[in-house]
Amino acid sequence: MPSKEDAMNNQKNDSMDRRKIVRRNSQSSVSTYVRETLHIDLIIEIVSRLPLDSIAICRCVSKQWASILQRPDFAESFLRKSLSRPRLLFTFRSGSKWYYFSSPQPQTDGKNLSVVAKEYHMGYSGSWT
Repeated sequence: MPSKEDAMNNQKNDSMDRRKIVRRNSQSSVSTYVRETLHIDLIIEIVSRLPLDSIAICRCVSKQWASILQRPDFAESFLRKSLSRPRLLFTFRSGSKWYYFSSPQPQTDGKNLSVVAKEYHMGYSGSWT
């Protein structure tokens, strides 16, 4: 016959198990709610404003997000927005390494700014690894 102490321990363990189940269920219901309430067009609109490296991270959120971010309409939206925010690309070489930096192009409030561009084709004779 179980002692009074054993009965109390069993009851305590049962209530702890129930709490864990409730927590898991509430987390999954919140996740389901967020997933169902964020319309695909809204996700595309928000994520298309992010820099490319952040978009790559967003692909890891879920299979649904990865699928959305591979859609042609997302690519078009991202390209349209990124073309409206021109960036400058700076490169320099130090020893055998190349460094690349990107910066937003300054806005001129409607003033014409002359852009100097130099066409330069760089050859590469080394190994890619």
